[in-house]
Amino acid sequence: MNHKDYICPSCQQEISGFKDKLSKKEFQISGLCQVCQDKTFDKKFGGLSKSDLDTFQEAIFKDYGIKLEGDELYQAAFNLLQFFEALIKFDKEGSKIVQDNPLYTGIGKHKIK
Repeated sequence: MNHKDYICPSCQQEISGFKDKLSKKEFQISGLCQVCQDKTFDKKFGGLSKSDLDTFQEAIFKDYGIKLEGDELYQAAFNLLQFFEALIKFDKEGSKIVQDNPLYTGIGKHKIK
């Protein structure tokens, strides 16, 4: 399949090329051009930049001696990001649930006699 013979279904522009093998693979799945892929995956992967991914890769290699590449790297970083977002959401909602509970005494606010 020659990508130069195709039009991006999202922006209706001719497909001109891709920055890496992962992007070309994504084109084969979705038909999206590089610009639309970048817009889509920036949102999908929480706005992770190349610098973010490089930093994540360095930490994984330093701590575990593992080198991830391509979609494995994106997916691992995205999963970690989702985990942190879930923890933050749980913490916020959990605190609200406790504070809204009429049985909550506000530990530390009242002295026990």
